[in-house]
Amino acid sequence: MKRELVGRIHGTVGNAYFQLGQAEKAIGYYEQALIISRDIQDRLGEGSSLGNLGVAYADLGQTEKAIGYHEQALQIGQEIKDPVIVRVASEALTRLGRPPGPSEGC
Repeated sequence: MKRELVGRIHGTVGNAYFQLGQAEKAIGYYEQALIISRDIQDRLGEGSSLGNLGVAYADLGQTEKAIGYHEQALQIGQEIKDPVIVRVASEALTRLGRPPGPSEGC
């Protein structure tokens, strides 16, 4: 099985656990998806995994950790010019009280 597909499956399973209110379990799957994305240099998958980790940590009340993940996702979104990652990360950072600067946002 292609590693990219395995990474996406980990992200999907993580999303399912998150929707079931099990953020800690979701984080384990998101971390695996992130590792695979980085190993195969899938920048879109990496940005998505970082955003998912940010959402999960925010849900657990770990704001600083969530901000760190969203900032990394924003940087990747800007580098690969993905408007969805940029918008979602910017909105998440704003909700967490750390809005991106004018050159960082959408």
